[in-house]
Amino acid sequence: MDSLLQPWLPGSRKPGSQTVFSSDPPVNLVPPSIDNMTPRQGDTLNGTVGTWRGTPTGYSLTWFAGGMPAATGSSYAIQIGNIGEVISLRIVATNANGDSSPASSGSTAAVLPLPPVNTVPPSLSISGSSFVFAPVSSDAMGCDAGSWDNSPTSFTYQWYANGILLPDQTGGAVGLATHVGDTLHCVVTASNAGGSTSATSNESGTVSQ
Repeated sequence: MDSLLQPWLPGSRKPGSQTVFSSDPPVNLVPPSIDNMTPRQGDTLNGTVGTWRGTPTGYSLTWFAGGMPAATGSSYAIQIGNIGEVISLRIVATNANGDSSPASSGSTAAVLPLPPVNTVPPSLSISGSSFVFAPVSSDAMGCDAGSWDNSPTSFTYQWYANGILLPDQTGGAVGLATHVGDTLHCVVTASNAGGSTSATSNESGTVSQ
């Protein structure tokens, strides 16, 4: 007999339907999700279970970092070791008939570090014979970047004479021949994938001839 002519019996699957038998485990309809898809070090991610058919009575949530199981539970705290990794969430739902097939969220972007934090300010130094508080025009003045947390990957330098930016001076040192009568300082900007932070050096003494 053609299937279209067969009578439908209660409890059976209608031809062409997606009906779940009452004896089936849960079936995922809408995947799990993560509330923050662009995380950085120190963030806490929260997961939602999605939508399920089959009246789940419980859920098992597993977080993956870099493709490896990392934690269980409804939230995940990003650690320094997660920098550069993608995070995802896998859920197994349970009812009286057993466990579902795993359902997974999308993966986040790679975890970003916190921006650099300056712990020891930049400092000036003199390459000639004089001291930084009494520089002379024959000297060159250098700028040490200081110390930083959160692993900067690059540094840039800006020099100021009497508080005015010297736009052409962007290296770690500056000659003093054209700065007689000036006081100088430098601003160091440290950067990593998470952002940039600037810190200012001490002020030099007035440059003499």
